[in-house]
Amino acid sequence: MTRISTLAQNQLLLRNNQVVQQRIFERQEQIASGLKSPDFAGLRGNSVPLTTAQSREARAEAFLQSNNVTATKLSFVDSALNEVADIAAQFKEDYLDAEGVIDFTQFQEQARGALTRITAILNTRDQNGAFAFSGSRTDVAPVTLDTSTFTVTFNNDQVVEQATIEEGSTIDIGVLADDPALSNFIDLLVDVANDAQTLIRGPNGTTPPPPSAPGDGPTNIANNVAAIDAALADIHQLQGTVGIRQKLVEEADARHTAELDVTRAFIGSLKDVDVAEAIIQVNQDQIALESSFTLTGQLRNLSLINFI
Repeated sequence: MTRISTLAQNQLLLRNNQVVQQRIFERQEQIASGLKSPDFAGLRGNSVPLTTAQSREARAEAFLQSNNVTATKLSFVDSALNEVADIAAQFKEDYLDAEGVIDFTQFQEQARGALTRITAILNTRDQNGAFAFSGSRTDVAPVTLDTSTFTVTFNNDQVVEQATIEEGSTIDIGVLADDPALSNFIDLLVDVANDAQTLIRGPNGTTPPPPSAPGDGPTNIANNVAAIDAALADIHQLQGTVGIRQKLVEEADARHTAELDVTRAFIGSLKDVDVAEAIIQVNQDQIALESSFTLTGQLRNLSLINFI
């Protein structure tokens, strides 16, 4: 006669039930958290590639944050240069309007006004409270203007701020107050002002010169439209350089964003659970568990007497 061991069968069913219960518990945790495992241990062989991917993600995020600061600084510099270019263009227009006028005080006031406005622009602080055109001397105003003597002193050093926008790519993001494109135009304005001062007060500063014929004007600069045009061209070229740097940052950001998208998708494939699939698996395990409990109950009610 074949022996039927109900004890051994019950124990086997109980162990299987415990396994299924544990699996249901784990999958319910996955559904609640959206993760395959709350720690690296549960990811088995995927822990190393996940760590590497997360490192790449952090690096791309850091570059994007840093480049956001860089873009803001470049935008600030670009805006300031636009204002300087407008002042230069207006000065040329005012000069042409005043050409042929013997009132040299007008030339002087035009130059004084332009110098004052440009000085204010170059001495502007950025969003962090630093002087943007001072190089590394961010706590010192880069330009000092004495309007009584028409002298300009540059206080910046020669350290141009740089930023690394991606691996192996570092660009200049700072512009110095004494950059030739700016200082040449400032020198031109100083010459116009001093030239007019001489014609107003005379060579010795006290005796006005004889009346001049129409069109004489300040002889060194005021009649030299080409010099003003050259200064404008230099300023526009500097604007173009800053624009190129802005474009480089935009292109680097596009690459970082693309890398971030791919990396996050890869990270998701390693650690994120398919919630819909997990729900289906939980339902299937619950059905199997219920069937197993039913069978266990039936086995407990069995008696060998029925088979003797």
